[in-house]
Amino acid sequence: MRPPYTPWALGRAPRAVPVTLRHGRLWRRLYRHIVRRRLLYAVAGSLAVLAVSSLPVKLPTPVSAQDKAFHTLSYFFVGLAYINACAPGWRHITVPRALLALLALTLFAIGDEVHQAFVPSRVCDPKDVVADVLGGVGATLVGIVLGMALRRVRRRPAVAGAWSGA
Repeated sequence: MRPPYTPWALGRAPRAVPVTLRHGRLWRRLYRHIVRRRLLYAVAGSLAVLAVSSLPVKLPTPVSAQDKAFHTLSYFFVGLAYINACAPGWRHITVPRALLALLALTLFAIGDEVHQAFVPSRVCDPKDVVADVLGGVGATLVGIVLGMALRRVRRRPAVAGAWSGA
C-alpha cells in the first residue's frame, strides 16, 4: 500500500512530487539537522564573543588598532556564521538574506557593547560597534559574492568540450 501523501492515494494523476514529499521523514529530519547545525554555529560564535567580552580587563588599554582589528576579524567570522544560518546553502545567499544577517549582527554588536558597560573594568565604546559592523559588512560582501559565484558555476553547461579552448 502506498503512503497517504502520494498523489495516487489522493486520486489525482501522478505529478512531479517534491523530494521532501517523495522521501518523507528522512529528508525532513536531514533538513532539520542541517538547519539546527547552521544555527548552532551562529549561536556558538555569539556565545564565544559574549564569553570573551565578559572577561574583565586587568589593565585599561588605550584604543589601539590591534583591538579594533580583533573586533573586525571576530565579527567577520561570526557574520559568516549568521549568513550561513540565514540561507539553506551558500548558493542560496541573496542580498536580502545577507542584509538580514547583517541587521542581526549589528543588533548583537550593540547588545554586546551594552553588556560590556556592566562588566567591571570594561567600557561601552561606540567605536567598537563600528569595528564590529565593519566586520559584519565584510562578511556580508564575501557571502554575497560567494553566493553569486556558486550560482554562476551551477548554471554552466555540462557539455563535453564546451570549455576547451578549441
